[in-house]
Amino acid sequence: MAFPDFVEIQHTPGYRQSSNRSCRLINHIVIVALFLCFTVTNCVLVETPLNAVVVGGGSIEFKCKSDRGKRLKWLTQKNQSQLILFNGYSICKEAQSFCNVENEEPGEFYLTLTAIDEAAQTYICQEPGTESESSADLIIIDREAQCKTDYSTSHVIMTCDLEFRGIWAPELEWSHNGTLITEGVNVSIVSNKSVSSTLTVPLSADVSNYTCTTRFDIRGKPHWTTSNNIPDYVSNSVLRVEAAQAFSEKHERPLSASRTSVGLVIGLLLAVIAVAVIIIYIIKKSRKSSVAGKTANVNEPLTP
Repeated sequence: MAFPDFVEIQHTPGYRQSSNRSCRLINHIVIVALFLCFTVTNCVLVETPLNAVVVGGGSIEFKCKSDRGKRLKWLTQKNQSQLILFNGYSICKEAQSFCNVENEEPGEFYLTLTAIDEAAQTYICQEPGTESESSADLIIIDREAQCKTDYSTSHVIMTCDLEFRGIWAPELEWSHNGTLITEGVNVSIVSNKSVSSTLTVPLSADVSNYTCTTRFDIRGKPHWTTSNNIPDYVSNSVLRVEAAQAFSEKHERPLSASRTSVGLVIGLLLAVIAVAVIIIYIIKKSRKSSVAGKTANVNEPLTP
């Protein structure tokens, strides 16, 4: 529909050209915004990696797949720094010793990791050009929990420790007859290295079994990791605690035996010393008698 003549008379050609350019610019901005909105909201990772635990020497596969069939990137993260592990085509040299990427279908990029110390990191799957990404943690158990029991005159000290690699530290929980124990527990954690837990309880009149359970708690998950699953690693160590009377008898007998042994050794030494003194005395007396006899023979007058 044409505008009335008086509208055309009131606006100069320069004004109409400026207005048309502004309209075209606005249209372009709207189109770009709609395209970006459509691109971001319609990009979905239909498979994402999950937090996992591997005992040293094993391997694990982190899955990631895009519904758009495009190439994906894998990154690693330690603290606040990120490193491109796989750029969609090749793996960086630093990671070739412990990881491999398989691409069997469009948009499917599975990351296989060998459980060595360097592999214990946060891994991020990302679709370039979009905001779609998902991350998960790999924790490596170098050595499973090892436990020991020590006794004092009135208490039992039980200690379990394990070695691990990763940002997410495992937890050691103590229980007795299915009841969780929180009192008398002392925990020590060395980041990316080890966890140790000590439980101290009084000696009991009965034999008791205590359990130390290794598990993961969601509260230990790094805040930047998007995957919210708890690694399904659980390990139990059962420690048998002797009754107070049995402990006393068991540990007093060796003490009595040791005292008896010491007494025998001392008595034997004294006997040896006494015999040596007697022998020395006899030898000296024998020598004196011999010397006296010789002297008497010399002084005896000769008969004609």
